[in-house]
Amino acid sequence: MSTRTLPMHATPGWRDWLWPGLAAMATYACMYAFRKPFAAAAYEQAAFAGLDYKVWLVMAQTIGYAGSKFVGIGLIARLRPDARQPLLLGIVGGAWLSWLGFALLPAALRWPMLFCNGLLLGLVWGVVFSYLEGRRGTEAMAALLAASLIFSSAMAKAVGKQLLLLGVDPAWMPFACAALYLPLLLLCMRQLARLPPPDIDDHAARTARKPLGRLARRRLLRQFLPGLAPLAIGYVVIAVLREVRDNFEADLLVELGHGGASGLFLWLELPATLAALVSAATLVRLRDHACCLFWLHGLMLAGLAGVLGATLLFSRGALPPLVWIALTGLCLSMAYVPFNCAFFERLIATFRIRGNVGFFAYLLDTVAYFGSCTALFASQWSPAGSGWVQRFATAAQVLPLAGIAGTAIALWFFHHLAAARVPPVSSVDPSLPMEHP
Repeated sequence: MSTRTLPMHATPGWRDWLWPGLAAMATYACMYAFRKPFAAAAYEQAAFAGLDYKVWLVMAQTIGYAGSKFVGIGLIARLRPDARQPLLLGIVGGAWLSWLGFALLPAALRWPMLFCNGLLLGLVWGVVFSYLEGRRGTEAMAALLAASLIFSSAMAKAVGKQLLLLGVDPAWMPFACAALYLPLLLLCMRQLARLPPPDIDDHAARTARKPLGRLARRRLLRQFLPGLAPLAIGYVVIAVLREVRDNFEADLLVELGHGGASGLFLWLELPATLAALVSAATLVRLRDHACCLFWLHGLMLAGLAGVLGATLLFSRGALPPLVWIALTGLCLSMAYVPFNCAFFERLIATFRIRGNVGFFAYLLDTVAYFGSCTALFASQWSPAGSGWVQRFATAAQVLPLAGIAGTAIALWFFHHLAAARVPPVSSVDPSLPMEHP
């Protein structure tokens, strides 16, 4: 059997992936209600140490997320199936309590609650995706999970904005928003727990997914570092632009004169959600794993070029502001979401690695979130009087150039490695024998 192509009988029926995919989508969507509602508020307290108060909050959560991804490199890589549900319950409970602390503490002491919130919630994606990976229908299920990466953030901010309009105190709004989502989250987690493990056909098509020991992780990193390092540049650029746009979308809309409507968050993300669903769903039809890897590189390149082009047009007055916001969201999601839910799944399948997606994904996410923190710090030293519109527009004209260059180098590396069809010796581990063609 080829090391890169699915067996002809391996295409799953829609019943095999629809309900698990919907359960994963809803679970991750509910997680955003524990993470993003605070971004809908302005929090116009006085600046501290030269930084806006909201920037401190966003950075605290982002640093927590970065730390979580670092922890997740090892934790998710060696996660056992029987530990998933207890870990998710602990994460959700701790994140909810962090918002209770946020509401009870004075403004100057709230940032540690955001750090704890990010430190916990950064593990959710790895746990949820571990239910879906290594299956013939992984991309179909991941396409639904992909939609939650975009739409759920907008939904959580819209609900948060509506609670503010109803008179809920901004300090209590995140806790109240999470409480509204909690019953649905528990129901969806129960549905995920009932998903049967991958069967023998899944193993034949994608390889069995096993926990990775420290030695295996080091060997994998050493083998793929020449491709992962430049790929990380492209991924960091996409993640930084997406995080800035997502966390400060409310501020962008206020500066553009559209800060009064809660429903605008949803309408602006609708094109991005549909584009992510379509692009991720097309991956199911790509039976050749190596071909799918190159397609994903292409989506990243197209998304970065789209952000650059849309921003250049906006800067010259050729695009209306809301169209610019919607287009940048669409292009970033087109690049970020399919990559996030499928790239490492196909990398493992291409080279028949006996490991899991979590190790690779959390490795790059660690770099991406530390990059986001650096970008937030740098944004505070912008020229006096520059708002978030000018800062985001400047970043969206400069950063994509580096991202395009890094992604192109990574594409060359993985194409060369796949063409050579050399099994990565890094995956050899006495406890994890690698599959051979």
